[in-house]
Amino acid sequence: MRKALALTTVVPALLVGCSVGGDDQAKIDAARRQGQQEEQIKGLQREQARLQKRQRESRKSQGTDPPASRSSPAPPTTSNGPQPGTYRACDANISVQGGNADCRLAENAFYEYWTNGRSGPISVYDPTTGSLVAATCSSGGGQVTCTTGGGASLRFSEVALDAYNQSQADRYASTHKVRP
Repeated sequence: MRKALALTTVVPALLVGCSVGGDDQAKIDAARRQGQQEEQIKGLQREQARLQKRQRESRKSQGTDPPASRSSPAPPTTSNGPQPGTYRACDANISVQGGNADCRLAENAFYEYWTNGRSGPISVYDPTTGSLVAATCSSGGGQVTCTTGGGASLRFSEVALDAYNQSQADRYASTHKVRP
């Protein structure tokens, strides 16, 4: 009984002596938050890869996969820019290819196409040049492809267009530059 009583007094005293100081606790908390953020990022990357794979499989089964990617692997990349026939994903629903295309232009094209009643041609604000760009759009195989005079190809899914609503469009327009 004496040993048990002695342990109950010594152990808490040791724990108090080993307690973490305020600065150390802040560092531990920051590291814990960073670890949680890194796990969230990894989870989002896994989800994005899964969605891209599903999108490729869907295009392949619908016969809308670009012929080059169905018949043979893409040629090796020799420059930092997009290669002919390849699209660069901006997110799970929007991708770009060629010209001076970037994701901001493609996102603006999605917005303009939706706000214009899902018909083209459209005028899209290009944040890179600060000007309006004419784009012709066509739909097929679950995708809409808009092509600019500068050779950019902007692609987005019809499913994403179906799910889009006025509230989202208003929010996008209020947080992004959609006009010169």
